[in-house]
Amino acid sequence: MKKKYRLLHALCIYAALTSVPVLAADVGKNVSDFSVTTVKGQTLNFKTQQLKKPIYLKFWATWCSYCTEEMPHFEQSFQTYQDKMDFVAVNVGMNDSVARANKYFSRHGFQVPLVFDEFGDTVGHFNVKGTPLHVLIDKNGQVIHRSALITDALKRKLAELVKGSN
Repeated sequence: MKKKYRLLHALCIYAALTSVPVLAADVGKNVSDFSVTTVKGQTLNFKTQQLKKPIYLKFWATWCSYCTEEMPHFEQSFQTYQDKMDFVAVNVGMNDSVARANKYFSRHGFQVPLVFDEFGDTVGHFNVKGTPLHVLIDKNGQVIHRSALITDALKRKLAELVKGSN
């Protein structure tokens, strides 16, 4: 049994270390146009050549403990900066349900737009390999930050985007 845990631990470390280049791959690239539909039925169209505000996407799942630990920070950022930036919480849809995502949001009083990516369209568009994933897109449609967790670099980039959106 102990050997199985060591193997599992080694595999987790390997997965974490090998995913870092994938996370950085899209930084600096422009995102093509995309749209998402919130669980409330609102369609958000992002024509990346005509963005009025930067975008902060958070890919998450209800079963992901890091995701749920970070969600209050994401909601607080939304409440503080929603007039300067678009925010979307994208549930990756894997081993999850709309009902569970809605229940989680309702229980915590979150207001940030929630998308349930049932067919993986948005996950595929952004080459998401794991959760959580934070993606910041500037007004020019360029990915300027990707990270698996909330980091100081993410906070700095967020502050820069908000300051530059006036």
